[in-house]
Amino acid sequence: YVDYPFGQEPLGIIKTLAAKEGFDLQLFPYPLPGNDQASAWTQMRRFNPDWIISWSLSNMHVIASREMKRNGIPIEKYIAVN
Repeated sequence: YVDYPFGQEPLGIIKTLAAKEGFDLQLFPYPLPGNDQASAWTQMRRFNPDWIISWSLSNMHVIASREMKRNGIPIEKYIAVN
């Protein structure tokens, strides 16, 4: 998520769902303007999640898809909210 108020709206709900449904939630913030997501995607690659939900906007999704490819993460795991 974007480490900015816009990117944090769903976190409370997702944390509640994780506790209720018993799945492991890891959060990987990246700074505005979203052009430097490399560190977050490297951490995600190490975590090897079943799904990735990205709450971002504009070209951040393009950068995310580029980083996914660079880190060998299949695009099928990506859920994007714009």
